[in-house]
Amino acid sequence: MPKTTRIWVVVDDQKDVDAYCDTFNEVVESAGFRWRRMKPSEVGEGLLSRTKEPIAGVLVDIDLSSDPGVKGTGLGIAQDIRAKQKSRLLADYPLIRFANPVPVGKFVGADPGSNDLFDLLVPKDAARKDALDVTRRCVALRELYDELSARRAFSEKRLAGMCGLTVKEFELWSDERLFQRMQAGMAKGGAVHVGAGAFVRTFLEPEGLLIDEALVAVRLGIDVKASGPSWKTLLKKIDTAAYCGLGSKAFKRWWARGLERFWHGVDAEHFLQELTAAQRVEKLIAHFKLKSLKPLSKPNNRYWRLCTISREQGRLVPIDPQTAISMIPAVTREPWLEPEQAALDVALMHKDDGRLDKNDLKRLRP
Repeated sequence: MPKTTRIWVVVDDQKDVDAYCDTFNEVVESAGFRWRRMKPSEVGEGLLSRTKEPIAGVLVDIDLSSDPGVKGTGLGIAQDIRAKQKSRLLADYPLIRFANPVPVGKFVGADPGSNDLFDLLVPKDAARKDALDVTRRCVALRELYDELSARRAFSEKRLAGMCGLTVKEFELWSDERLFQRMQAGMAKGGAVHVGAGAFVRTFLEPEGLLIDEALVAVRLGIDVKASGPSWKTLLKKIDTAAYCGLGSKAFKRWWARGLERFWHGVDAEHFLQELTAAQRVEKLIAHFKLKSLKPLSKPNNRYWRLCTISREQGRLVPIDPQTAISMIPAVTREPWLEPEQAALDVALMHKDDGRLDKNDLKRLRP
């Protein structure tokens, strides 16, 4: 093994996780990284004590009860690692929750407070479906930690460069409060993982300043499946809005305000949000001559977001904010993130979900 190879440790009590590690090692595109399982009972000596082994990061399961040498959970291990990193007893490196839904439901449930211990929450199912995507995200996290570790002085210019923008573009497309949040996390004496967590959890991954391909389509009013190859053709024309900063190889995102600038070139007289799905698609067809573009069902709706509850279940349900049910998040969301909402019919099927705004339900239900 080369001296430059850094190790991703997968803390898990199940031997079948060795197969995940083998797959990660086979598909990873970046040289210098390897994944290896560690028994939970080995964490004290292998991770919580100073070691010369170059740790790239740690993926940890939640339920570790099959290891007789461990009394706690993966959450406890993550907490111990973060505490030692904060006190400079351990090097800063990424932490990823790597677990199946059942133990997450058992040990975390509706209380997401422990989520902030981790940079990413990766279901094991995601690794089964696309191991390459998981390795890309791991490598992107490592690059972010390296960047923040190497450049402790923090400025708006530096953050703009991390985001792939000029300072002027950053001022137009981002939010001053994101810089303030990052600056506070990277203040003298702060741990790198605080700044890294803010970058990933409040900017890179969630829908807000950046949005994913599914939400780009919703905001343009397009039914991706029905539109066939024309959707990919159109997507290439939105390259100017694509996120090109740190992590962009693993996280395919577009700037929300960049999409609005793109739309200004299509229709300078109307804001996207004021048009129906049918009107948006009609203007796109006229501008780009892509006649096979199709609008979303119920084309007279002004779609803008995706139903939070449906998305948690793996389904993409577009919603018009005017006819959707607001959701009250369990933890405070940053002001630059998209509000969480649910489609009315979905909310009625899940009316016991404590996050649903009861006043909205009373106002909108038939």
